[in-house]
Amino acid sequence: MPILLFFHGGAFVIFSAATSIFDTACRKWAGELGAIVISVGYRLAPEHRLPAAFDDGYLAINWLQEQATSKTADPWLSLHGDFSSCFMMGLSSGGSIAHHVALRICFAELSPMQIRGVILVVPFFGGNVRMSSELTRAHDDILTMNDSDTAWNLSLPLGATRDHPYCNPIGPSSPDFKKFDLPPYLLIIGGKDPLHDRQMAFVEALRKSGKDVELLKYENYGHYTPFPETDLITFMGRCLSQKVSDDVTVNISQKTSEI
Repeated sequence: MPILLFFHGGAFVIFSAATSIFDTACRKWAGELGAIVISVGYRLAPEHRLPAAFDDGYLAINWLQEQATSKTADPWLSLHGDFSSCFMMGLSSGGSIAHHVALRICFAELSPMQIRGVILVVPFFGGNVRMSSELTRAHDDILTMNDSDTAWNLSLPLGATRDHPYCNPIGPSSPDFKKFDLPPYLLIIGGKDPLHDRQMAFVEALRKSGKDVELLKYENYGHYTPFPETDLITFMGRCLSQKVSDDVTVNISQKTSEI
């Protein structure tokens, strides 16, 4: 079965993998997606400022790779999990974690494990200069900009501004996506999210860098959207179809070289 690593939300400062809304969702996905869902716990700010959460996300990737190769790995996971068909998914701050982990693994040797796709649900980003949706929805019922600023003040490295790459992935000091061999991305956002314009700018930055990005927008939702299992299945299926295509290409190439 495919393996889905999930990073919960909470603006880097609250909630855990055991929080009921996330635990319930993961159990539902495991049944409806036909996948093994691993909900990742990570250290919270302000006791553990960023990049602690990103480091923990990367450690989860390393742990999963070890499960694919170790003789003492979890027997159930080894028996049922397809380590060549792994995905990362994150909600809000968890989406930010998934993205930053995706950047890191571009330069890591993960074989035999492979990340086939990254799913960001209302990713929690920020920046020094307010975007239009942040101004017009500054007092949103779910996420106010005051709450957002407070979370970033508590979670960013001391002295950092909201244009730090940990907060603003397309800011002046953020890495150039063209230098990264990123897997396909699916972004799920709400049309009434205060962070809508920032998320859309992120999508456009990925596209301009030639990356494979799908966008699913729920116009009447804010910083919380439904979890569309059907769309997740479609996205994961497309990524896994590409895996089959890649495997066939590699096999043909190997046969040709042998001839």
